[in-house]
Amino acid sequence: MGSVQGKQPYIGISETSGGVDLEPIPWYNIKIMVVTVNGRQQECAPGCTLAQLIAALRLESAAVVAEVAGRIVPPADYAETILREHDHLELVRFVGGG
Repeated sequence: MGSVQGKQPYIGISETSGGVDLEPIPWYNIKIMVVTVNGRQQECAPGCTLAQLIAALRLESAAVVAEVAGRIVPPADYAETILREHDHLELVRFVGGG
């Protein structure tokens, strides 16, 4: 997808019975909020949950440890953790190998 005025298109997240669907949403149809993920600003929709953000970043939630606003969030709480404007997140991904 191309960018609009230097911005990447937003990713809309809708939950379905089979999981999470990622779909493009035009920038002019959505309000955004900004959170900081690992020191970089990330735009997401207001009301976005930690689970939705992890899915939008195409990370496997089972392999991610998340800290939101200085607090470690248990994986069982990802879907219930609603992000707020200007939250600071640290996402650490486990990688196997030897």
